[in-house]
Formats: sequence, structure tokens, C-alpha cells
Amino acid sequence: MNGATYRKEAVVVCDFEDDTPMFGSVSEILMTEHVQGECLLVISSLVTVAYRHHHHAYEVLATTSSTVFFQPQNLLDYHPLVCTQIKSNLLLVSIKYHMFS
Repeated sequence: MNGATYRKEAVVVCDFEDDTPMFGSVSEILMTEHVQGECLLVISSLVTVAYRHHHHAYEVLATTSSTVFFQPQNLLDYHPLVCTQIKSNLLLVSIKYHMFS
């Protein structure tokens, strides 16, 4: 969609709570039989902990408690993001521009 390529483990913005983006990680990509090229993203929720100013990124925690389904056109932002692991347990998601809820 709009030139974006989605892959497993890509991070997307699913929602906003209190002006904080809520992220999810693509766990599966399902293709539909009815419309060629249409897909459904299976998203595992990530918990947003805090914005880390010195990294210019959001700290997130992986969770297995929640799975949601999105069509790419229904995401708040269609750009896939990357989750980077720093040290042994710190996961960071960086966005390249300010997003408004």
C-alpha cells in the first residue's frame, strides 16, 4: 500500500492512547482469495512504556496477550517501522516524524 512493503516482525502504529502511539508487530500476513492483492495483517500488540528522549524512540514491551487484525489501509500510519533491541531487554521503536492522534 502506497509503496510500503510489510514483513513479519515489522512494527506498525495501531492506535493512540493519551497522545502516545500504541504499536504492534506483524506476526502473519494473510492474503484474501476474493480480491487480488488485498491482505490482512495479524498484529501482536506491543506495550508502549515511555518515550526515551536520548534515543529518540519509544520503549516497548513484547506481549502475547493481544492479537488484532488490520487491513493496511486501516492503520493510522501505513509506514512499517523497525523494533531495535538494545542490551538484553530494551526494545525501541523509532518514528521518523511527529504523529498526531
